[in-house]
Amino acid sequence: MMLWQTILKVFLETSASLALAYGVFQLLRRFVERSNVEIPALVLLRTAQAMMLLAVVVTVALNAIPQKKVPRMDLSIRAPLADFSGNLLRGKLGRTSRALSIDTSGESHTKIKPSLPFQRFLALPWSLIVAAILGAGILIAFIRFLAGFFSLCRELSSMTRLKSLRGVVIGISDSATIPYSTRLLGKRWAVLPADLVAYPRNFKIALHHELQHHRQGDTRWVFAIELFEILFFFNPFIYRWRTTITELQELSCDDALIGRRGITSHEYGSCLLKVAEAALRDGHTHVGAACMSSQSHNKRHFNSFLKRRIEMLFKPKSVRPLWRWKLGIGLVMGTVSILLAYGTQQAFREDEVVRPNTGVVIVDEQIQQIADNAVETALERYKADIAFAVVGDPQTGRILAVANHHHLKTKFNSPHWALSLRVEPASTMKAFMTAAAIQNGKTTPNELHNCEKGHYRLDGHDYGDWDKFDKLSTADTVIMSSNICGIKVAQKLGFEGLVQALSDFGFGAEGTAVDFPEARPGFFLSPKTTLPSYFTATIGVGFGGIHLSPLEIVQGFAAIANGGRLMKPLMADAPDTSIQVVRQVISQDTSDQMKKILRNVVLRGTAREQHDALYRLAGKTSTAYSPDFEDHASLGGESQMAGFVGFAPYDKPRLVIYVGVMNPKSSKDHAAHGSAHAAPVFREIAEKVLLYYHVAPDNHS
Repeated sequence: MMLWQTILKVFLETSASLALAYGVFQLLRRFVERSNVEIPALVLLRTAQAMMLLAVVVTVALNAIPQKKVPRMDLSIRAPLADFSGNLLRGKLGRTSRALSIDTSGESHTKIKPSLPFQRFLALPWSLIVAAILGAGILIAFIRFLAGFFSLCRELSSMTRLKSLRGVVIGISDSATIPYSTRLLGKRWAVLPADLVAYPRNFKIALHHELQHHRQGDTRWVFAIELFEILFFFNPFIYRWRTTITELQELSCDDALIGRRGITSHEYGSCLLKVAEAALRDGHTHVGAACMSSQSHNKRHFNSFLKRRIEMLFKPKSVRPLWRWKLGIGLVMGTVSILLAYGTQQAFREDEVVRPNTGVVIVDEQIQQIADNAVETALERYKADIAFAVVGDPQTGRILAVANHHHLKTKFNSPHWALSLRVEPASTMKAFMTAAAIQNGKTTPNELHNCEKGHYRLDGHDYGDWDKFDKLSTADTVIMSSNICGIKVAQKLGFEGLVQALSDFGFGAEGTAVDFPEARPGFFLSPKTTLPSYFTATIGVGFGGIHLSPLEIVQGFAAIANGGRLMKPLMADAPDTSIQVVRQVISQDTSDQMKKILRNVVLRGTAREQHDALYRLAGKTSTAYSPDFEDHASLGGESQMAGFVGFAPYDKPRLVIYVGVMNPKSSKDHAAHGSAHAAPVFREIAEKVLLYYHVAPDNHS
């Protein structure tokens, strides 16, 4: 993002923070008015000033801090609060994840997809138009400010100076119509109209009022608000803030003077009426000046505020110490302001860009050709947007081929860009999660789970299944790919067990894709900021908050196939001395049990239509459905991603292959299915590579 786009982003965030802070402050005032709680005007004034200032300072500070050091608020989670805000801003229900994260800009990094509609103003050409309009508006507002500033300087230079009182220059001006105070040219000023000289008592009250403005620091705030009005001229809430703070300044001055310095309520009210009459005749006010009368040009509002001021003069004052009010309300509203600024900054925050690792993968030329032909054929046959296949050796960790083809209007700089994709694993996660649950003794292949007949509500979220399963065993949960029973198995493993399993299988920032050329690590919801129940369900179904690199999926699946050893990924020409076992993820026994389960996926499960011909195959289908199809709306995913990851031969795996086909359009309903679109590609590549390896066919069941 260019510097000017960054400035525009901070500008829009700050404007939104100011609007939200104003709304919260008005809610506080409404509560005070309706509950008859007596809070001094000065306390409300300081609260308003603090909230306004914090809305600006905190938002700017959060953007000044390196974003990696700012805790991320995950907007994709479907916890109740996120549902409310996300649905309101996105206009749809809970569909916040992407099945595939790809580069569509021609650059070798993730294309940022704005999570909220107003973020489109940060992208070209909108950002240029918005920046030009804002720049012109700020310039016009600044010129108007300068004109008012010079007018004020002229009036101060022409007034009659009476004396200086405690550093405040007191003067009388023939051109002034209402009393005002200001801070200018290194001095503090209190200017009174010449008409008030004929009324000594009113003159004294008005003078004390303007001196009180200086004591409260109102003259500093006037210039601060003027600055905000220049910068945020387009934001109607900045003018609301000005009106609110100006009124509270007047009310706090009224409150401070009544009963003191020999000023009675009747005398003060009489002076207010006199000044109000002058203000109605000529409501001209200077920039940078705090005035005794309301600065509103709306006569109805002017009269309403004057009435409220006079009514408050005769109300009994609170005897509670001001510091208690300031401390209590200040802490609460200050915290609220910081949270609002943080939430606004996070709402505009883009997905973090994680660039692919440097270097180029060396593959096996023959296997690469086989994979390329199969993938390119599948792309044309299924009329898909993207098709890819990653072929690995489960025994050594070598990556033998990375085939990727597409029909997108874009250019990829990396020859093996499939390694930098981030895909929703969807039902592929059931294999990893189940392996971990069996390994930790949390379940057995034969344990039955209640699949809720296709509908499951958990902590306010609805989860659906592709069929109305009643009860399934742990093994059949994987074989038949039940989402709901997948959640039940995940619950058996538990929150901490899932977090550990993701780490053990090499997923995420510290996983197997960290240093491999052209690859990019996957990511998933932060366990620290996600409700345990939602995190468990998300991992159980494999969508909604987890995106993995195809390399991670291949290496993780290889660990299931090779006896439980997670291998360090290597290039195809890596010597045997480079082969390295990262860790033992599961035991040989758990591996054998999982291999039988994955074999049954092909024999009688979701991939049974792709029964092997030459070799015994095993694997797992996955489908990230699109919400455009009503039958699949509750199953998750945004882009249609048909996937299949498997190994062959079943007895002694020589290959692990992950195939992905995105947005196929060959079927009548244009829906993606892992068994129909990805599994056939897997079988074709597996058979041809094994024949190339001279592995004897093994076609018995």
